[in-house]
Amino acid sequence: MAQDLLADYLEHHVEVSLSSCMQGQRTTEEGILQDCSSSGLILEQDDGILAFIPMSMVRAMRIKPKPTLWQRLTGS
Repeated sequence: MAQDLLADYLEHHVEVSLSSCMQGQRTTEEGILQDCSSSGLILEQDDGILAFIPMSMVRAMRIKPKPTLWQRLTGS
């Protein structure tokens, strides 16, 4: 069911908060949501690397909205 909800947000920039991270490791991952399934998410990071995140590691996800037409035209 989660993948059905997330399918509407493919190609959106997301920030994923990870659960149960060991000390010294990153607690969030950012990138463009490329694919989602019941097993996990695939994010394309800024440097072009694809990262797989298992659903069991996802604590929360923040989806950043795409700019509106007016924002793209005016640059604001």
